[in-house]
Amino acid sequence: MTHLAIRPGFHFSSELDLLFSESPSRKYNWCPSVDTHEAKEAFVVTMELPGVSSEDVSIRLDDDTLTISGEKKEVSDKNESKGRYHFERSFGSFSRSFRLPKTVDSEAINASYKEGVLAVTLPKSEASLPREISVNEGSVETTN
Repeated sequence: MTHLAIRPGFHFSSELDLLFSESPSRKYNWCPSVDTHEAKEAFVVTMELPGVSSEDVSIRLDDDTLTISGEKKEVSDKNESKGRYHFERSFGSFSRSFRLPKTVDSEAINASYKEGVLAVTLPKSEASLPREISVNEGSVETTN
């Protein structure tokens, strides 16, 4: 049986973390968090995009599919001459798609971006909004 000799000061997990945190594929696993909710008159999609410029965000509507895509660009602030460094932030392209209900008024969709949070408001069409129906007094008509 072969035994692995562990040197004092050698931390296997930190060495593995260092190996994988510096790999080229590390920057392509970013997927922003999204919240969706339905209000009385609209659906709202909220996406956290910290460090992303509004110019790097694209919103596209194709039939009944809303796609939000963009890129979080890597900022090079590490000093290579210092040797090892630890890198946890994620960068790269992202894309999220959502199938919209038929009740969305696609001509009235709007988006706003403030402090790293994108909010896309998808108003419901007038025909799909709840409405009051008046009750008339008189004879009851039935269809046979």
